[in-house]
Amino acid sequence: MNRFIALTRLFQQEKEGLIRQNALSDYFKQLHSEDILWAIALLSGKKLLRKIPSGKLLEIANELPDLPEWLIGECVSITGDATETLSLLIIPTDPAQINMKECITALIGAFEAKGKEQLDLLHDLWAKLPDSGIAIVNQIVTSRFPYTFTSSELSKAIAKAFDLDPCFTTFQLSQSWSPVSDSFEDLFYRNYSKELLVRPYPFNSPTILSENAPFDFSHGWTAGLWWSEPQLQMIKRGELVLIWSESGELMNDSFPSLVKTCRKFGNDFVVTGQMIQKGLLQELTMDSSDKLRKERTVSPGPVFIANDLLEFNGENIFQNPFEIRQRKLADLMKSDSDTHPELTMNEMVIINNSDDLDHRLQLARELKSTGVYIREIKSGGYGESTGFLVPVRKFLFSGVLIYMQETNVHSVEKQLELSIAAAHDGSVLPVTKVMLSVKDQPDLFQLIRKFVAGNTIEKFGPVRKVLPQLVFEISFETIHVSKRHKSGVAIHNPRIVRMEPDKLASDIHRLEDLKQLL
Repeated sequence: MNRFIALTRLFQQEKEGLIRQNALSDYFKQLHSEDILWAIALLSGKKLLRKIPSGKLLEIANELPDLPEWLIGECVSITGDATETLSLLIIPTDPAQINMKECITALIGAFEAKGKEQLDLLHDLWAKLPDSGIAIVNQIVTSRFPYTFTSSELSKAIAKAFDLDPCFTTFQLSQSWSPVSDSFEDLFYRNYSKELLVRPYPFNSPTILSENAPFDFSHGWTAGLWWSEPQLQMIKRGELVLIWSESGELMNDSFPSLVKTCRKFGNDFVVTGQMIQKGLLQELTMDSSDKLRKERTVSPGPVFIANDLLEFNGENIFQNPFEIRQRKLADLMKSDSDTHPELTMNEMVIINNSDDLDHRLQLARELKSTGVYIREIKSGGYGESTGFLVPVRKFLFSGVLIYMQETNVHSVEKQLELSIAAAHDGSVLPVTKVMLSVKDQPDLFQLIRKFVAGNTIEKFGPVRKVLPQLVFEISFETIHVSKRHKSGVAIHNPRIVRMEPDKLASDIHRLEDLKQLL
């Protein structure tokens, strides 16, 4: 238990993620095997015990000799925290080396006991712990333990400590287990044959090309849309269904409907794709006359867009030509008679020249997509040959700052919400809001704050109206008609490109200039 206490002290002092991760891994290495699952359970936020309210804990402490009720009450009024108060007031009388399992077992016993037996069990445990350990134990029993990690963080630490596959450890931690009934060996070693079964293929992203880069269309290319959302890998092997993220997190709990849908398919597969976080997915396709046809697929939740098929019925097929994999993927999507609005396929169309590519880029812009994903039809393999991404060319306009609001004031990740205006009818009119993080652009962040401090003309709560003097070049991907905005337009994904100190408010773009882009 002393090692666990030392670990929490480090977490209190150290915020660097890598240092915390390495400390966690080293901690697991030092533990006796019977303590590891107990530690994982606590650090993952797993509920091991019924909660004892802080008030009840104080009642138990009042029964301690030489610790009058009035003193506890006065100290709580100062600290505002019962667990901290007790850790400062209770003096251990019999400090001993107590391991994690013994400590939690004693707590479980205290929860199940009543009356004097409960008092005696907790008093005995407090007597064996150092004062910092008393604070930790009291946080645990009141369900206020603050040092928890994500499943991915714990999995990586366990994998590093015991030389295991991190995907396997993530999968095992996602299963139903308990430190009461399971052992570390059972969970991570005796089932290690599952490693290859649950592990996803390596994730690979397309190579980014500039829009005007020279390109040889003679090789035969196919093009689809690509979004900014991270890639996912969807695995179905028998009854096993897993949805992995690029960061190594198991996403089954985030997308239960998709997991349920996958189980309905009679075939096994491994599919890569992206989860589009939109309630409405617009699919743009080409009809037989090569004219645009717009279809709508309504879905109450996110939609998984399948891009590639890597494995089919247990056979690795990513060495097959891309066109064959696409046909198999299309057949797979049609193999189930039910309709699944949360699952669809990224439609890839043949492009023969730059006009075809421009056509798809325009569609990408309409759909608020990042760009166009292109693959050589005959290409096989999975890795560096995963194709290219041609990003949508961003629009640019010059606008002036008129409002500023600082958000996350008490956080390290402070942000400024900037209202940018265009010229209209001899004045200026706000057309978009841009977020600026102190982490991303600290110098510009401080410069804007300094400007606002000296040029505020009105205050509306946290909002500051400033003199229209600070001009910025703003990039954005799409613009649409909007009845909700006074300007009549909605700008998608605006970003500050640079400040333009050489420009005046009279030099900014007009609202009419923006409307011409509609």
